[in-house]
Amino acid sequence: FCTEVASAPSPDPPPNAGFAMPRTSIYWVPPKRNNTFGDEVMELWHVTDKGQEIACARKMQRGSQGMVGAGIYFASTLEEGRAKSRSQGWKVFARVFLGRCKTISKSEIKNYSFRELQKEGYDSVCVSDCTTGPEYVVYNQDQVELIRIERDQ
Repeated sequence: FCTEVASAPSPDPPPNAGFAMPRTSIYWVPPKRNNTFGDEVMELWHVTDKGQEIACARKMQRGSQGMVGAGIYFASTLEEGRAKSRSQGWKVFARVFLGRCKTISKSEIKNYSFRELQKEGYDSVCVSDCTTGPEYVVYNQDQVELIRIERDQ
C-alpha cells in the first residue's frame, strides 16, 4: 500500500483549502484549464474496490463504461455510494468540480463524452431521478480533488 504517497501533501495547496487532514490528491478544484462553463463544486462519495490504486496514483481514472458513458461516478452520501457501486471495499471522499452540470432524467440516458459536453456548454452530468439518489458524473481526472480514501467496513 502506498502510505507514503497517500499521506504526502500536494505541493502549493490553494489558500484557505480548509482540509483537516493531509492532502492525498495531485489535483485540486477548480481545474487549471480555461474551458469550463460553471463553478459548482460539491463534496461527494465514491465506493470502489480500487482504493489502493487511487491512493497510489493520487488521482481517479475514468471507468470504461457506466450509465452515461465512461466517467467517474459519485453520490451525495456514503450510503448512496454504497447502493450505487458495482464493487465495494474502499470509500473515497472528494471535492468534485461539476462546473455547469447537465441534469438529465433516466429517460434521457445515453453515453456522453467530455468533448460532447463541452460542445453543449457543460462540464458534467447529473442523473437526477435514480432510485439511489442523484448520480454525478465527471469525465476528467482534474475535476476530482481527493480528500480521503479509506477501507469501507
